[in-house]
Amino acid sequence: MNSSKAPDYKGIELKSFRDARNNRKGLFGKTPNWNLSKFKSRVEILDTFGYWEKGIFRLYNTMRGTGRNVQGLILRIEDKKDWLVENSDKPEIGDFLVWELETLRKALLKKHKETFWIKAESKIEDNNEYFHFIEVEHTRNPMVDKFEILVETGAITMDYPIKRMPSGKVIDKGCNFKLNANCLDLLFPPSENYNLMA
Repeated sequence: MNSSKAPDYKGIELKSFRDARNNRKGLFGKTPNWNLSKFKSRVEILDTFGYWEKGIFRLYNTMRGTGRNVQGLILRIEDKKDWLVENSDKPEIGDFLVWELETLRKALLKKHKETFWIKAESKIEDNNEYFHFIEVEHTRNPMVDKFEILVETGAITMDYPIKRMPSGKVIDKGCNFKLNANCLDLLFPPSENYNLMA
């Protein structure tokens, strides 16, 4: 994992994942447009929607377009403005974050113009995890015009990993957009697969 907005190696984004888990695939992280948003920082989001767990105040949540999560949050498309909006079921808050969809489309195209999705088998030995890379799926040129419908149908989600440590320090890993497992073909043209075991 890294925070770079550019591909990892010679214009190619590298994404690895464990074969045994039905994990969503990370697409990119993107900060909302704070000028268009009611909230002006992710610390404000944490303070409003966070919860205590194991002595740490945190907000580890997934937002979808298909229904509200346990914090009462949902994503929705504002077609006329070409925005992605995050909404709270608290009437005094309502819509509180805005991303311009064109900005998200450009981020997707920049990050994933060409991507190797690398499947790995993992095992634990002596409390260490070891990986064996077994297969690569090679995608190109995401169909950025599908982004909104994939949000609305829940195939693309957004995660918060934010927490405040006992020291008071806030650790914020951004707003991370992810694609459901086995949905690559909904976002990308037909891909190529390479068996690394051959």
